[in-house]
Amino acid sequence: INRVMQWHLDIESEYRDGDKITLLLTPYDEPGRRFSYRILALDYQGAEVRTRAYYFRETEHPFGAHYDADGYEHALHLESSPVPAWQEITSLVGDGRGHKGVDFKTPKFTPLHAPVAGTITRINWNTRNNGNCLEIISEDGAYTHKFLHLEKFPAHVHAGMRVRVGDFIGYTGNTGHSSGPHLHYQVERILSPEQAPGGAYTDTQVVDPYRVFATLEEHIDECDAEAFEMTKAVLDAMLNVAPPTDDAKTRPVIARADSQGDSRS
Repeated sequence: INRVMQWHLDIESEYRDGDKITLLLTPYDEPGRRFSYRILALDYQGAEVRTRAYYFRETEHPFGAHYDADGYEHALHLESSPVPAWQEITSLVGDGRGHKGVDFKTPKFTPLHAPVAGTITRINWNTRNNGNCLEIISEDGAYTHKFLHLEKFPAHVHAGMRVRVGDFIGYTGNTGHSSGPHLHYQVERILSPEQAPGGAYTDTQVVDPYRVFATLEEHIDECDAEAFEMTKAVLDAMLNVAPPTDDAKTRPVIARADSQGDSRS
């Protein structure tokens, strides 16, 4: 739920008395997990936020996403993104115990592109945790951009190499301390030009790329608009009826919960 709603509020800290969530779930197979459920639709009625989310996959996109009633994707997109597409964002900066980056869930060997022009400062440090990794300092010297858990690099990529926006620099993967294939993208503001042996900057501050760089609100493609409206109508009807009582393992499950914690399904 938090992965869908994280662009509007933090469920764990901002869920208020009286807020109500209605979910429409369906099971699906995901490698490495015994049970997986996808949120087909979500209705949130709260004191601060009122919204619905509908799962839909556009014709030309490899993955589905959650859209609001007007056809805008709930998740924001970076205008200059390191990956062309992702299944979902599983962590943002500050999640959990001070997560330092954005985690894009991507299949192994998803192409990685430089989101900024600059210079590759180092490759493969602290590989036990980071796995295969790469760092770029932006052309203006203001930020470092780190990419962790990569699968491999093309042969021409090396430290000291200059890159332009969009240059191919590697593949996402599942190396190092990683629970599944994803890209960890970490941006740090450089506070001092001093560098330690090995090239690491000694005085930096982690920043949220979604706060310091330009973002986009993606809208349903025009060619998919009619199909989205039909999907939305079906999901709205299912959200507004009583939960099924038979064959629950193979049919979508509707669950409702209020802030007092009781639920029924």
